[in-house]
Amino acid sequence: MLTLGIQRLLAPKLSPWATIVPMRLLGRNVGAVVTRLEDEHRRREEHGVGALDNSNLLRVLFQLPHRVSVPSSGLSSWERNVLARRPDGVAELRRGMITRLACPPLKVELVAVSARNWRSGLYWASQYGPFCQRVLALPSLPQEHNEIEELELEAKIFGVGVVSTHPAEGWLVAPTPFKPKRHSSGQWLFSERAYAELLMKQRPEGD
Repeated sequence: MLTLGIQRLLAPKLSPWATIVPMRLLGRNVGAVVTRLEDEHRRREEHGVGALDNSNLLRVLFQLPHRVSVPSSGLSSWERNVLARRPDGVAELRRGMITRLACPPLKVELVAVSARNWRSGLYWASQYGPFCQRVLALPSLPQEHNEIEELELEAKIFGVGVVSTHPAEGWLVAPTPFKPKRHSSGQWLFSERAYAELLMKQRPEGD
């Protein structure tokens, strides 16, 4: 997990109120900077709905406009079957019209990956490219000038920020702003899995 030292180094790159939440995303322990969307979070609490970790359901919901009723006859039989098993409060079916109520419950602003080897670290950080900004945190930068140049070049190609936790080093490359080429249900699923991690960490001990 990422340390408070890494959080301090990231602070100049983040909003003043942002904090890093340790999470496990895409099979790795990372630090994630998230913004919870309070309206959707409260709505889900009212309906007793948690994270929607179902790729088929999100694929169908993603095709529907938010809070705009459309004829359910326009859906395929597979889509109707998926929606028939939806949790309460996700979508409303009334008089042949379907209305999507759910939307992503949070936004993942940035993921920070900690690694000792910068090559493997860049590889893992690049896996989060479709979802958010990325930062690779290293215990120290390479000692050889040529290797530092190679790291800097590859980091810029992938758009990954690079920061060293060594007190005398700090930032090598700033993270590239996140500009998704397209939006997809896979991005929604990523935010739902981050939301599930956040809910688990906020659950009172003993529950």
